[in-house]
Amino acid sequence: MSRNFKVDGARVRSSHNGGTQSRPPRGFPSGHQSQVSNLMSRLQWITIFFLLCTTPSFAGTLTGREIMLRQAEQDKGFHDEVSMGVLTIVNPRGVKTVRKFKLLVLEANNEHEKKTMIKIEAPADLKGTGLLSHQNKERAHDQWLYLPALKKTQRLTGSLRTGRFTGSDFAYEDLSPRAVDDDSHQLLQTEPCLDTRCYVVVSIPQIKDTAYSKITLWVRTDNYQVIRTDMYNKKGDLFKRAHFENFSRHKDKFLRAQRITMKNLIKGGESVLEFVDINMQTMLRDEALNRAALER
Repeated sequence: MSRNFKVDGARVRSSHNGGTQSRPPRGFPSGHQSQVSNLMSRLQWITIFFLLCTTPSFAGTLTGREIMLRQAEQDKGFHDEVSMGVLTIVNPRGVKTVRKFKLLVLEANNEHEKKTMIKIEAPADLKGTGLLSHQNKERAHDQWLYLPALKKTQRLTGSLRTGRFTGSDFAYEDLSPRAVDDDSHQLLQTEPCLDTRCYVVVSIPQIKDTAYSKITLWVRTDNYQVIRTDMYNKKGDLFKRAHFENFSRHKDKFLRAQRITMKNLIKGGESVLEFVDINMQTMLRDEALNRAALER
């Protein structure tokens, strides 16, 4: 078996055993046939080297965990965030329900892990309803739900964390800070997405109190922002999908999605979080995100 190559206008036949059978290339003396053979050998080795260097093991491709660590790294230094927004719930029949909310976020530091609190400001019958979430390193994250109509604060544990926040498609656990090592991460592939490419990462929850068997994330390769997540239930069925859109930059560094759409792919309907006012480094203090603040 042989293959034909062209070198400077001359055709060279490379035999299966690596030898050559050829006429001298135009402009080359017959004594230079060995030089042509060496050239062809070098070209073949360059091709092999290129192919090897573009495989994951040689190209230094990031692991799934490394990608998620880089994603988390983009947020370091924001200190705190105070945002106003609108939650629009669209049921399977197309009927819309609107809630206005306030979101408080406090970055982890040497004294505590990340904390968040979301409180409903309208409509009047839900005003004051709040969800407080504290991230923990050594144990399960803490969540508390405050219901002002009952003047009651309920700690969310076990299957309660999978419940729907004020009837939306966002589960309580979706609104809780998530640490990188709450899940194991595997890079599945890279593929085109929007105007760039995305890492496709499969994350398997390592915590017990979750509705998900796995989550697939699309992470942009240029800025490590998550633009889509697919959530699979315990049966392995794809049942929710979130899209993150309209990113804005704050303090010349931190990116935030101004619109998050969560679709229920089994029951139908969707819920949309829209942030209309995002402020960072407001000097928010730790006491603004405790149970006393939740119940005020």
